Order: sequence, then structure tokens, then C-alpha cells
Amino acid sequence: MYVEETVVTTAIRKKSDGGIVDDQRGCDSESGNSGSENSIYKRSKLRLSPLLSSESEEELQPEPIQKVNTQIEAALGVNPTIVPAQSVPLDAKLVSRWIAYLSSGLAKDQRNQLLEKCIVPDNIKCLSPPKINSEVKLLSSAEDFKRNSCMEHIQVCLGKVISALGADLNIVINQSTQDLNGCLGPIADASKLLNHTHYLVSPHRRHVLEPMLNLEMKKTVCDGKVDTELFLADLSGPCKAMQALKKASMDLRALSLNWKTQPPRCYVKFCLKISDLLLHLHLI
Repeated sequence: MYVEETVVTTAIRKKSDGGIVDDQRGCDSESGNSGSENSIYKRSKLRLSPLLSSESEEELQPEPIQKVNTQIEAALGVNPTIVPAQSVPLDAKLVSRWIAYLSSGLAKDQRNQLLEKCIVPDNIKCLSPPKINSEVKLLSSAEDFKRNSCMEHIQVCLGKVISALGADLNIVINQSTQDLNGCLGPIADASKLLNHTHYLVSPHRRHVLEPMLNLEMKKTVCDGKVDTELFLADLSGPCKAMQALKKASMDLRALSLNWKTQPPRCYVKFCLKISDLLLHLHLI
């Protein structure tokens, strides 16, 4: 910083009657007053003196040490002792209820009431758990069917929760509020995670029932997308097509003309028995 120091020297003297008269020009007229002001500005001296405060010194000085420290921190990685930012705590009213639900679950009457209250929308049937194909159901054992029913009930609950969040999202989207990100973002993120959780149960249900299928059917039906049916919407179609293709390939296969191949083992045993019998008859 630079402070302008103006040194002005004027000679003013007081008369006995209290009037102020310019000592240099000695006139009381307007021209005399203006002349005295000009003389004061002409005789002013401008002197610049640098006055550096502590803050300005820090701003002007280079910061090589800080840059080196930043590079070292980047090379070493994140400090594990630094405590990450804490999450937003939930309200005490929510905490007391959710702890009870997570530890003991919902009562049967309350659970059934909530499941009946939340209705899956008609335009998204995938929220309902995919059903087991009738062909696979005939092959499944009682234990497999029980495990599948348990996971199917989990998907029912997830579908109901997603439907309830979707109803709230409809209300938020249709409202013309300014702060949509504050209320829409968390609900949308929760719905994404719930949809993904609903999807993860279906491949697990497939994995439980896969051992009952042959290798060809596993390759055909287990890699498809999840729909209203657990494996495929029409499982009998691929089965019939695969059997027809296998039969056609067998019909097209040419007969082997290689006579040097070894005969079957049963034929070899039969020939040995005949030779032994002939040898016995010859000895007799």
C-alpha cells in the first residue's frame, strides 16, 4: 500500500481584528483567494512511502512450500486417520420406530395392511415378482419351491415399496415448486436402489433352479432378461425348437464308411466265446 502524504506550507497570520489575510498575496478579492489556492496546490509535494501489512506480504510472497506439500499429499494418498464427514442424523421419531422394525419386523396384521394399501401400477407389471414357469415348476423339489417362495415374498415387499415411492414422485413432479432437487433427489435415489435390489433377487432365484435344467436349456433361458416369467415368457417354444434342431442335425449326418474302426466290445466278447466253443469241439 502507498499512502499519499501531502505537505502544504502556508503562511497565515491573524490580524488584530480577527480577519484572515493571505500572507503571500495580501488581497481580499475573489481573484486573490483563487490565487492563494493555486499557490497552495503548486507548493504541495507528493511523496509515496510503501507501507506493507502482514496480509499483503503473504499475498506477494511465492508459495513453493505449499505446492510441494500438495504434491506430497497427492503422492501419499488419502490420510486414513482423517474422519470422513458424518451423515445427516435421522429424526428421533424415525429412529425409535425403525430400530423396532429392523430388529423384530412388522406385525402380521400391520404387514398385510400395508401390502394391501400399496398397489402396483398397471403400466409397470415388472414390479410384481416373476412367476416360475410351469415346465420348471414340475421339475422343482419341495425344498427348492420353498426357497423360491421365500425370495418371491421379498420381491413382493420390494415392489410395494417402489410403488409407494412412485406415488410420492408423481406428486413431486407434478408440483411446480422451485426447490425440486431438495425433495426429488433423495426419493429418486432411493427408488433406484430399491429397483436394483428387486432385480438382484431374480437371478438368485434362477440360480437355485438351474441344476434341474440340462446344459442346452441353461444356455438358452438363463441369460435372458427378467420379465413376468422367471426364465422366459414361453419356455416350451425354445425346448421344442431345440429338439427339432437336434433331430434335423441327426438326420443330416452321413453314415460312417470307415471299416477300420474297432468293433463294439460286446461283439468282441461274442467272437471270443465262439472261438472257444469251436476249439473245444475240435479237441473232442
